[in-house]
Amino acid sequence: MINFKVKATLAIFFTVVIFFNDIQLWAQSDGSSSTSTLPRVLVEDNKQDGSAEVGYVVKDAVNFGPWGDKPVLDLPYTVSVTNSHFFENIQARNPGDVLRKLPNMFGAPSTEANFINSVITRGFRSLQKNIMNGIQTDNVGLGIFIEDVDSMEVMSGLNGFMYGLGNVGGIAVYNLKKPTYEQLAKIRFGDYGGGQFFGHLDVGGPLADGKVAYRFNVLGQDGHTSIDRQTISKQFSSAAMDFNISENIQLQVHGAIGRIDNDGRQGAFTVRASENYVHKAPDPSKLWVSDDTFTDLDWASVDLNLNAKLNDVFSLRFGYAHRQSIRKSIITVSYFDAINTDAYNWETRALNWKDVSDGAMAYLDAKFDTMGIEHNLTVGFNGYRTTEYIGKWDGTKRTVYIFAQNLPGSFLVNSAVDYDLDRYQIFTPNGGYEGRAKDYTTYIYNFMIGDEIHFNDQWHLMAGLNYANVKDTSFTNSGQRNQTYQSQKLTPTLSLIFKPIPNVTTYASYIQSLENGTIVGATYANAGELLKPLTSDQYEIGVKAEVAGLLLSAAFFKIDKGLQFADVNNYYKQDGRQRNKGVELSVMGRLFDSLNLFGGITFLDAKMVKTQGGNLDGNRPQYIPNVIAKLYAEYDLPFLQGLTVSAGFDHFGSVMANATNLVHVPSYTTVDVGLRYKTSLWDHEAIFRLDVNNVGDKAYWAAEPGAEIFLAPPRNVILTGSFAF
Repeated sequence: MINFKVKATLAIFFTVVIFFNDIQLWAQSDGSSSTSTLPRVLVEDNKQDGSAEVGYVVKDAVNFGPWGDKPVLDLPYTVSVTNSHFFENIQARNPGDVLRKLPNMFGAPSTEANFINSVITRGFRSLQKNIMNGIQTDNVGLGIFIEDVDSMEVMSGLNGFMYGLGNVGGIAVYNLKKPTYEQLAKIRFGDYGGGQFFGHLDVGGPLADGKVAYRFNVLGQDGHTSIDRQTISKQFSSAAMDFNISENIQLQVHGAIGRIDNDGRQGAFTVRASENYVHKAPDPSKLWVSDDTFTDLDWASVDLNLNAKLNDVFSLRFGYAHRQSIRKSIITVSYFDAINTDAYNWETRALNWKDVSDGAMAYLDAKFDTMGIEHNLTVGFNGYRTTEYIGKWDGTKRTVYIFAQNLPGSFLVNSAVDYDLDRYQIFTPNGGYEGRAKDYTTYIYNFMIGDEIHFNDQWHLMAGLNYANVKDTSFTNSGQRNQTYQSQKLTPTLSLIFKPIPNVTTYASYIQSLENGTIVGATYANAGELLKPLTSDQYEIGVKAEVAGLLLSAAFFKIDKGLQFADVNNYYKQDGRQRNKGVELSVMGRLFDSLNLFGGITFLDAKMVKTQGGNLDGNRPQYIPNVIAKLYAEYDLPFLQGLTVSAGFDHFGSVMANATNLVHVPSYTTVDVGLRYKTSLWDHEAIFRLDVNNVGDKAYWAAEPGAEIFLAPPRNVILTGSFAF
């Protein structure tokens, strides 16, 4: 009732402010009859790149690995680029909310606590790396606050040349907000749903006659969510500075700190390999495990970037990043008890992890002509080192500490939420906790050379070689080396581009990647085991076109990758190959000067081959749908300038919950709706937004790559306002 009253108060406030503003504008007019033209109240943004006025189309990708800044239309890969205009208008609370809108992404919804759950692209787990400002580290998506992100560039499929050793499913590059050379002051506030109130301040501007510029972002957020007995608190601040040392040399510095406290964390459900059932999804607005579950995250980062134009031929790009996260959690893993019942069992696990990563990149670019052929040559290096420290309990180093098992639960009687977990006792020496110890260290470094060759305006060739190196080392309780895997491989990429007309690009690409060995997750019998690196290949042909304000793309791909899955004994292992092929279709842009479209459809055929004994050959790998379809649309209403309605749907096909294909998780479709009103208050831009996600309050299981499913979030109402000064 309290949350309803607060939401109603906010809605009434926004309505009164808008009404008062319109009355002012009417009074300033001649007061003539209703047949007169209404005064113009919409503040134009001059059709900025990526804004709603251009259908959220972003022309260029930046910091795109060795290739640097390139038009999206000319990239021979499937790349989705969005920026802060889109983030704000869809009311993204975290990067996961943005990924949920991208047409070819599938996975568990991001938690409101800002953690990025794994997603699947082209049938493979992806987006596990942090690549910020072109520098890669390995913090599994932690600590990326959407309030500090200017744009996201998501590439589907292999990315070996761009970042050497990486995820087969794809990568996300986060370009952080840069200083501004015009005065900027913007404030956003509102309710992210359930009483999750926040305020965000974004300011920037030039100093010293433009030789220095700054940007500051501050976020405060606290309150209940749309899930009963769940709360989230966030604090975040960042500072960015540009130092224009000379006309051709610029140094950029960025620093950030943040903290997230999430109490009452909805748990994962695991389908055992021998089971052939999944219970019907229960009420998503309830917490089905103890409300003493939690995750606390402390995050800090420092980034340095140097860009220098040495002469008319050579330029230099350099970057360094240090990131650190400390994560303390009590989580749960649940198991369905028996078919045709509502019972389940759950267990509790404590985690205490510290991740420290350092990443660097350096590229020398050269632009020159040979015999009338234009070359954009790049040689360089990128890589990172990451070390993870995990908690010790009772003298034993443990990725997770399981302290209570086989606890009863029921979707008919929600008794699990009242189970008392003494979270503070567990993390004290008396509770068995004895600090952290080094668990593993990963070194990944890559040397590459690439050339973009322009034979003429129609034919281009992009070719590159990457020498990828990976070294994974795990450590014993006493800090001694335990296991070490080291691998090197020369991986190529080759793309042929043909542009029959300037606004159409066709391409054929081949790319190979080395993938570092998986550290087996906490839900498996061999948790903590270090698996060896794998090699994967991808073939892709595609076409992109700019037509009538729309950016259209179509791609056919085929990927061959070493297979990893859980066997009947719940051991996560490498066996056989996974071969995926499919078609991706997408649309983005503005149609008829009033309608924005953003979405697409993916058809995927994924199979396991060459498995031991052939027992699993032909089976579909776990948690991979055969179809994904999404569409988000906005329409500017003609009878009230500045008012936009929006609606979107997501459809995901059913998935197999185990490698034996004995049980599947049903398909689902969800619908979102929203309103946005853009006006001027006292000569300053003001925007009011209302969104209802999962408007039908559908209960469904969403799969995460691996062997887990999550109860998806319930209906959620978001109401915010923003003002630019």
